[in-house]
Amino acid sequence: MLLRGLVRTAPAALAAAALGVSGIALSATTYLPYLEASSWLPWVLLAFRRRGERDVVSPAMAVMFALQVLAGDPSVALMTAIACAAWGGKRRRRAYRRARCGS
Repeated sequence: MLLRGLVRTAPAALAAAALGVSGIALSATTYLPYLEASSWLPWVLLAFRRRGERDVVSPAMAVMFALQVLAGDPSVALMTAIACAAWGGKRRRRAYRRARCGS
């Protein structure tokens, strides 16, 4: 669903299939807490993307992030937080440039 919102359906399906059979996903089957925590990553990013122009954390994102933390590996939760911060920084930078050029 996250990729479908970013690109067309066919590339999103191809990217989802590629992620499912990637080396990282297949090697994570031996370490289940990592696999369980990383399975929440797309859902947290989807909730982060759908939060709109607000700079607050939505309840859905908070619940999904909490489930990711409780699922097992804390390093995956840290990587998710870094990904959200980078994505939010990119969006803020883009909005700043639009406001600056529009003035």
